[in-house]
Parts: sequence; structure tokens; C-alpha cells
Amino acid sequence: MVNTMVLLSVIIPTYNEEKNIYRLLCALKRQTIPRDMYEIIVVDGHSTDKTFKIAKKYADIAMLQGDSLGADGARNEGALIAKGKILVMTDADTIPPPNWLERIVYIFNKDPQIVAATGPVFPIEQTLKAKLYFAFSYNILLRIIATITNNKIVFTLGNNSAIRRDAFFKVGGYLELGMAADTEISRRLRKYGKLVFDKKLVIYSSARRFEKEGYLKLSYKYLIVAIKAPILGKTDYVIKDYIKTTYD
Repeated sequence: MVNTMVLLSVIIPTYNEEKNIYRLLCALKRQTIPRDMYEIIVVDGHSTDKTFKIAKKYADIAMLQGDSLGADGARNEGALIAKGKILVMTDADTIPPPNWLERIVYIFNKDPQIVAATGPVFPIEQTLKAKLYFAFSYNILLRIIATITNNKIVFTLGNNSAIRRDAFFKVGGYLELGMAADTEISRRLRKYGKLVFDKKLVIYSSARRFEKEGYLKLSYKYLIVAIKAPILGKTDYVIKDYIKTTYD
């Protein structure tokens, strides 16, 4: 890859994701924009399975996480070595459509004032419960909030977001909270430009977290930290259970 051509850096935190990471990396390599426009960076939290081995073979850069904590810290470490002007965040258990990165390029090119973008997340699993939950939580609700506030309140999502590199470092990156750091950063990013919820910036993600913990229980946790972090700006908590979690 010619590094001077890199526009996007896709950063993926991993921990024991050997069942999912290959599928994601294959989908990323089948994007509709030229391959030299983006790099794929995997930051692995010292997996005990074959995740890192797979990442080293198929990602552009695969590195072991240093002293930072959880997915939040892994994303920060990836951002430090990223060469792209736009940092793209996703998770190992996602599947982006072929035009995902192309849509991100379009969003940021159409308005230089945009500093971050996110979009709908739909479940990979085809259960009715997963479809209904994702449709409401990750699509309808977030779109309504963005619409009624004229995009003044947009919650970025760790599995489907893109942030301008300069704005990311101006706010100091993600806080290592274990949960809601991906949405909390949106509060700080608003100082530097526009955030948008783009209905065409779609990605598919696993519902396994909800299936394992229970939809109501996990939703309650998300609700509490969503009120604390991105709305009230209270970050005096760390959910240690989510620093390293295996869902399979």
C-alpha cells in the first residue's frame, strides 16, 4: 500500500474474535473505493485464540494492545499509528456493505464542517427480537434524536462511525470507560464541527451481546451510561466487566 494515498483508516479492536474477524476483513477488502485509499488496522487485546494470527495475515497492520484498557483504549492506540485523515471505527462482529467506505468519503467530502458521522446498525441475526430491537435502538431512535435537534445531538457508535483525525485528537480520543465511550466522545466533538446521522451509512452487527446478557438487562446498562456520559458529561465510572469480554 502507498501510505501517502491513505484517506481512511479503519480501526478494529479485537479480543478472542477468531470466529468473526476473517469475515469482517474480507468484507473490508471488497469495498467499492480503491484499495490504496484506506488501511485496515487491528488492535488486539492479547487474544487467547487465533484472532491475532488471522489479523496479521489479512489486515494491513495488526498490533497487540499496550497499556490501555478495553476497546476504547485499543481504538486510541490504533488512531496513534493511523495515517488516514478520517478514522473509521467498527467492531470485529460486524459486516459492512461494499459501499460503506464510499459513503463515508461522500459524507465528509460534501461538507468540510462535518467532524463525525454515524448511521443505522442492523442485526446479522434474523430473529424477530433482534430485528425489532436494532430497528428501534440503532435506527429509529437515533434518527429521531438527530432530526429534532437538527443534528446538534448525534450519538456516534463504536461499530459504525467515522471521525476526522484532527478533531479526534483535539478532544483527546476515547475515554477508557468500558461502556458508552463511543457515544460520550460525541459530546466533546460537537465543539469542533457538525456530527451527522446518515441513514445510508448502514452496517450489520451481531446481537450476541444482547442474546447473552438479555435485551432488557443490557439495554438498562446502556441507558444509564448514555445519560451519564454523552448527555450529562459524567465520566466518573468504569465498567470493568466490559474491558475484556468474550461473547462466543
